[in-house]
Amino acid sequence: MDDKQLIKMVRRLKAIKPRNEWVILAKKQVFNEEIEAHTLSIKGILPWFNFRWVLAPIICFSLFFGVFSLSQRSLPGDFLYPVKRVGEKIQSRFVSEAGKPNIQLELADKRIDELAKIAETNQVKKLGPALNELETTKVAVKEEVTKLVKNKPEKEAIAIAKGIAVKMEEVNKKESQVLATLGIEAKKKNEPAEKTVVELLIKDAERSSLNESQREHLEKAKEYFAGEEYDQALEEILVLSYPQS
Repeated sequence: MDDKQLIKMVRRLKAIKPRNEWVILAKKQVFNEEIEAHTLSIKGILPWFNFRWVLAPIICFSLFFGVFSLSQRSLPGDFLYPVKRVGEKIQSRFVSEAGKPNIQLELADKRIDELAKIAETNQVKKLGPALNELETTKVAVKEEVTKLVKNKPEKEAIAIAKGIAVKMEEVNKKESQVLATLGIEAKKKNEPAEKTVVELLIKDAERSSLNESQREHLEKAKEYFAGEEYDQALEEILVLSYPQS
């Protein structure tokens, strides 16, 4: 085959056009291969994304639980202390109205423990915040007690007072002891929760049959009450052990 014949054959090949059916089929095959390759790459990535989405709530919960656990050992003035107080407020929301005064007394007990810890470790800078936290909690005790006995029949209100009186006295004694180690006198409030409780218990005692010793304690309780020494009045009234009405 000479050069002229070869040139003629190449020109004929250039003139040949593929059928439309073949073109369409070829395009489909090419595009399908590209789509499949793209899909495989996405499928390879998706498990990682799914894994991360599954782990995200677990990681968040673990971090929250860790911070919350650390906050339980914090003291007033510490960075994590607000987290501790928020947790306590959330927990108190799940307590019935009748149980809220006791919950606030438990929190007051914790505030006293914090104050004692600060005194033991001589963390003077935290003393002010700790005292403020204690006072805030005592105000909350008063608010819960007042709210609970308000508009209640007297007999029911007295039963409520009896239910919290012992714990209230324990907290008061503990506070006095801790403050004494610091050389601080307990601040007197015009109308603390003790006033409401003692007033109800005095009324109940006056209607009860008392022996001579019990009457003496009752009179002392009345004197302390008149002098706005409600802690001492509560202590005297609890000594009575008068018959339950």
